[in-house]
Amino acid sequence: MSSEENSPAGVSNSVVDNTDRADWWRTVLGEYPTGVTLVTSLDESGAPVAMVVGTFSAVSQDPPLVGFMPNGDSTTFPAIRARGRFVANVLGANHEAVCRAFAKKSPDRFSSAEWVETETGIPRLENAVAWFDASITDVHVAGDHDIVVASVNDFGVGDADAGLPLLFLRGGYGSFTVPSLTFDAHGYARQLKLADAVRDAIRDAAEELDAELVVCGLSGDSVVVLHAMNIKSGVAAHERPVGASFPFAAPLAPSFAAWGTEESVKTWIENARHLTGTVDRAALTELLEQTRARGFAVTRGDAVIDDFNRVVSDPEAPRSELARVWQLITQQNDGGPDAGIPADATAIQFPIFDESGTAALVVAVTSFRSAIDVRGGEEFAERVRSLSRDLTAAVGGRSAR
Repeated sequence: MSSEENSPAGVSNSVVDNTDRADWWRTVLGEYPTGVTLVTSLDESGAPVAMVVGTFSAVSQDPPLVGFMPNGDSTTFPAIRARGRFVANVLGANHEAVCRAFAKKSPDRFSSAEWVETETGIPRLENAVAWFDASITDVHVAGDHDIVVASVNDFGVGDADAGLPLLFLRGGYGSFTVPSLTFDAHGYARQLKLADAVRDAIRDAAEELDAELVVCGLSGDSVVVLHAMNIKSGVAAHERPVGASFPFAAPLAPSFAAWGTEESVKTWIENARHLTGTVDRAALTELLEQTRARGFAVTRGDAVIDDFNRVVSDPEAPRSELARVWQLITQQNDGGPDAGIPADATAIQFPIFDESGTAALVVAVTSFRSAIDVRGGEEFAERVRSLSRDLTAAVGGRSAR
């Protein structure tokens, strides 16, 4: 491509004056989206200072280093450099107003968000998409900017209320969406067909067990309720949970992960990490092993179930509430024996396999205490396993157990 094709209105770079060239430089760079990060620190008096940068990046994994490139004439960076330590707060799509307040240096800019303090007193954005507490190790002059390299002391993610990362593109702020990449319409339709094929059998099983049975499918990053049978809570038919969804994030819905693809396990774990900020991979691996050994998954604790139902039934519930419930469920993670039903079990989830041996559907069984009182725990557990086998056979699937 010729230089004329890269310059404004076909003008050759050789005849563009310095002013036009600078404008064209910014225009061309504006075609490249950048993340937006708020770098916070303290000045020599201990007062908070901050600057918005679009140049923050990871520099090294071993040792962990990050960097950013402030303008050489910045009036804020000298204070950050003198302190020697900062927090890089990666902004989310919901932080545009916060970003603009700091970019304009509004007098009340620090009141535009919620903050927590690091161990050294530096303000950290409470719901940043991600954050890095770092100490400056090198500053290099590069043209009209400085290149700052810093050693990472600590790092983490926020409570997910910030949404997807904030991007700067063509002079404006925005974000990106990925529903078209995660929603598999063909796969979802297939799940609906499978669920419909076993609907009558599941209704009969719900009546036999005197329990509530809810059929769930997996669509992208969400678990979706497809059928609900024998609901005992007295709700009207139109208020039943059919159509409700919740994030496919560990430790919930482990049956989909236990008998899923390697990719689904990664998704299950990573979604939890993004939702709650941290995961115990060893504990989750043990949970999957226990689920496979039992032939079904177990959820424990009445309070957790009540909290979960309340949050999932509210489409306006903030993600911070989801994160709180997920953390509670994680704290009461299975941890039981490899077989049988714990005395405090409140829900059981068993798989219906497709022809590949993957969990195509999961059936959640709740309100089953009366059935256990009649049958005994061991017989009830075996009945759940036999239901998994029978329903799998009914859809032409192949059990992976």
